[in-house]
Amino acid sequence: MINLLLAGVGGQGTVLAAKVLAKAAQAKGWQVRTAETIGMAQRGGSVTSHVRMESCGEEVLAPLVTKGTANVVIAFEPGEAARALPFLALEGMLVSATSAIQPVTAALAGTPYSGSAVVEQLERSLEGSGVLFVPVDDQALVQAAGNRKALNMMLLAVAVAQNRIPISLDELKAAVEACVKPQFVAMNLAAIDLPAACCLPGVCPGLFPFAHVVKYVNVPLTRWHTPSMSILLAALLRDTLPLPACPRWGCARKLDTAGTPLLRRG
Repeated sequence: MINLLLAGVGGQGTVLAAKVLAKAAQAKGWQVRTAETIGMAQRGGSVTSHVRMESCGEEVLAPLVTKGTANVVIAFEPGEAARALPFLALEGMLVSATSAIQPVTAALAGTPYSGSAVVEQLERSLEGSGVLFVPVDDQALVQAAGNRKALNMMLLAVAVAQNRIPISLDELKAAVEACVKPQFVAMNLAAIDLPAACCLPGVCPGLFPFAHVVKYVNVPLTRWHTPSMSILLAALLRDTLPLPACPRWGCARKLDTAGTPLLRRG
């Protein structure tokens, strides 16, 4: 059984992202159930989508993910990532955008909150938990794509690239074609390709930082801000070195004699 929780605010496409995941699971012949919890979504309120899918022939009896059972949490906003944290299972994965969307109360009061501060607190809270945390620089993704409306598909692609969801990028694209209106299909397909263009899951050094992968183990880890440190950590965890050149962005990646990843723009 794979339990996924998607959290965002109104207008970010949280419900559509859940629908795409469910459609991809259905296309594989799996049983899947979904549900949404929506609070004043059109006014920027919280939106939470639950997706439960079988992966080994289990029967999915209920649509809601209970606390502590979500294998994957995908958050389109850091405050919503913090709100959804109690649902995350041990050894689960949290993928979160890092840019804050200010709630109406904060905007009116003139006291905006810092997305980076929330991400740092999340990292401290998850340290030593065994959770795979993937903060995604959504501003860099949006700048590269030129459109923020497809951020939901970009984050889905980042999550799928971590190999924690038994759905391929091709299956995700087929689900997009089935769920999205024809005039928006090309935009969403391009959004899926963008973070997945580089060979290393979740990390694109050519347009770094899209995402940096932090695996929390039983030793203290600091934030991995530099491309080389991010690649080295992810590679140690996923045995992906040596790395081939990125075919799309022209990033040349190799190891020196000391085993340190070197970066240069092609």
